[in-house]
Amino acid sequence: MIASISALIVASLVLKKGDAVRSIAGGASALLSLAWLTAETIAAVDHRIAPLNRAQVAGFAISALWTLFGAAALAIGVRASIRWVRLGAAMLLGVVVAKLAFSDAWLLRTGLRVGVFIGVGAVLLACSVMYQRLRHLIVDGGVEDAVTH
Repeated sequence: MIASISALIVASLVLKKGDAVRSIAGGASALLSLAWLTAETIAAVDHRIAPLNRAQVAGFAISALWTLFGAAALAIGVRASIRWVRLGAAMLLGVVVAKLAFSDAWLLRTGLRVGVFIGVGAVLLACSVMYQRLRHLIVDGGVEDAVTH
């Protein structure tokens, strides 16, 4: 798996900018990396956590991993001005929020569930504010538009 990811990363770096194959290689390397990291996270939880708590710990560990991956991808997409990376990262972060709201939170006691929903609400508000400030940069990729707005 690591060899395939490495080959795709090298291909995406070697091919010239604007080439469709470069985008496909980059996207495939990102998806394979996320799948591999998710599998490693599940394996780590299986080996270290008692069977009674595995589902809950694995769910939250995967949410944390996907959040970090999405945030890193969003930063890379903004920095490198790659629109599809920014949109893919935003979609992944949306999946994490939905996963937390509809799956992970229901494994918690009521008090902790309330805390999770307050936290998710705060994150969504922060994302909304940042989106309004950086809307042109995130959607269009126009650095000059983001600076003037």
